[in-house]
Amino acid sequence: MKQIFTLLSIFFINFQLFATHLMGGEIVVQHDQGNNYEILLTLYRDTLGIQINNTQDFTIYDANGNQVITATSILDPMSMHPIFGLQNGSVLPMFPYGVEVYHYSAIVSLPNAGTYTVSWSNCCRNAAIQNLPNPSSNDLQLFTEFTVYGNNNMPPLNFSNSSPFFMVKPVVFLPVNTPWQYNPLPFDPDGDSLSWSLGVPHEENIGSPTGIPISGYTNPPSASGTSFSIDPLTGTISWTASVQGNFVYTVTCEEFRNGLKIGEIRRDMQFIVLPPGPVPQLLPTNTLSSTFNGVPLALAMADYPFTLNLFAVDSSVSTILAEAFGEPFVLNNPMTYIQGTTDDPFKTKLSLMWSPTDNEARENPYLVVIRLMNGTFSMDYSIYVKVAENNVGVEELKSNIGNIFPNPSSSLISIPVFLKSNQEVKVNIYDNVGKIMKSINENFLMGNHCLMIQNQFINGNYIVETILEDGTRNVQQLIVVN
Repeated sequence: MKQIFTLLSIFFINFQLFATHLMGGEIVVQHDQGNNYEILLTLYRDTLGIQINNTQDFTIYDANGNQVITATSILDPMSMHPIFGLQNGSVLPMFPYGVEVYHYSAIVSLPNAGTYTVSWSNCCRNAAIQNLPNPSSNDLQLFTEFTVYGNNNMPPLNFSNSSPFFMVKPVVFLPVNTPWQYNPLPFDPDGDSLSWSLGVPHEENIGSPTGIPISGYTNPPSASGTSFSIDPLTGTISWTASVQGNFVYTVTCEEFRNGLKIGEIRRDMQFIVLPPGPVPQLLPTNTLSSTFNGVPLALAMADYPFTLNLFAVDSSVSTILAEAFGEPFVLNNPMTYIQGTTDDPFKTKLSLMWSPTDNEARENPYLVVIRLMNGTFSMDYSIYVKVAENNVGVEELKSNIGNIFPNPSSSLISIPVFLKSNQEVKVNIYDNVGKIMKSINENFLMGNHCLMIQNQFINGNYIVETILEDGTRNVQQLIVVN
């Protein structure tokens, strides 16, 4: 770890020589009331650069490219970001050096139906960016497209329209030559369909609301056999960076209603690739099913308490910060999460808890993103949570007992289980001659759980028998190596 921070110090001295203050940003539009819409501009600033301006101007254009409104917003230092919950000027948490978040907002009136573009630009980009041919001569151009409906265009429930927004804060730092992933998690408050992809950063072009794509842009360089890519179903960006340094990217989210595109948001942001280092790992969720694209799937039943215990480990640090994001956390009946400790100082526990009702039951599962941070690097993991209606019947769900991990083990072992109903769980551990070495009985609610058992046995082979009250039984071999 000491070597990593020495390399970080050298890297940031070089970085400061090239740095401008802005690292990226995004614009979203939320319907306020009547004909009024709130424009929210979010900017990310590195603390080594020049101070950010107290005022920002953004311009709104109609579908023909005509300028409709120019709005000016003054920075309110006490204001809290409406999505991220951070006070203006706050530093993104758990990064090796400061990246500040600022936001500016203004209410505008748009009485006429049509498609509009909100545009903002600033000169210039960071000269250290490696995947632009001449970055210091390129502007940072942000824009968002959205549709305003007139009172005769749509059924009453669809009069209003807000743009999607990114639920998850951006990530800046990642290690070179390390498989890594990040999910900005776009979400639409109106329930419109979304499609996300990687785009090309734009720069200002006089007379164009969206500017123009920067000529010569290339995707950030990747290790052999891999690519800088985005999962079209979950929005997860995967990358194994092959070169250290600064790189820019754009993630685009298009919004559709009734099969027609009605809007688009973009996040334009920098990555900084640092020397190699460990990233926090989410331990295997053995009791969870997998969707067709390999994303873990947890099952919940309406009107039953749901708990999913997850564990993360990072052998390099004793402090891991975990956060959870997704639609379930913004519902009227929200999911919650808490982070707890374990007997292992390098392991943390994250519990997702929910009591869904039939109102939350639906065919499509909810996407939840877990972010793990170790103070230098972070890692995002995606999990689906499927809520079934109560009338489906618990008989369609089956209890399940997962594999022991770690195995071989030297201390704490975990046994993941999924229970289709509230019931007793019994665990017996036998030595190689059949003598019971340890016996545990505990009662659990329906849902996903992880039994944690302290291993205090001598080296050797053991048999672990797990018995559920509904008759489900599992027998596994445990190898103890101290």
